[in-house]
Amino acid sequence: MKRPRFGSTKVYNPQRQEKLTYGLFLKQKHGLVPLEGPISIQFTFFMPIPKSYSKKKVAQINDGELYFTKKPDIDNLVALMLNCMTGVVYIDDAQVYEIKAKKQFDNVPRTEIVVCQEMNWTNCAQ
Repeated sequence: MKRPRFGSTKVYNPQRQEKLTYGLFLKQKHGLVPLEGPISIQFTFFMPIPKSYSKKKVAQINDGELYFTKKPDIDNLVALMLNCMTGVVYIDDAQVYEIKAKKQFDNVPRTEIVVCQEMNWTNCAQ
């Protein structure tokens, strides 16, 4: 996640643009009315496999022996997504009572989000 930069006369915050972009995408894709009540969320961040990785490392990734332990930090990814979802998926992020999150390698970088208003994960929307 990019950090704010300070100039002599103004502050440029690249996160603000990311938040607006993700929030707009979520609203357009799902046409959501913000949920009310307690919410649990599961995030899976699929990170790209570096092209410089050897075949041995790629095999370890495919076998589940090598985990994504590099930047960006998972707490920063979760915070960005929670901020983007505020006012779109739910009214306020204070409604979130449970979060599950993980980072993993994949050939197709993406973020998968499961939002659940139930007390169990079986009837949740993706």
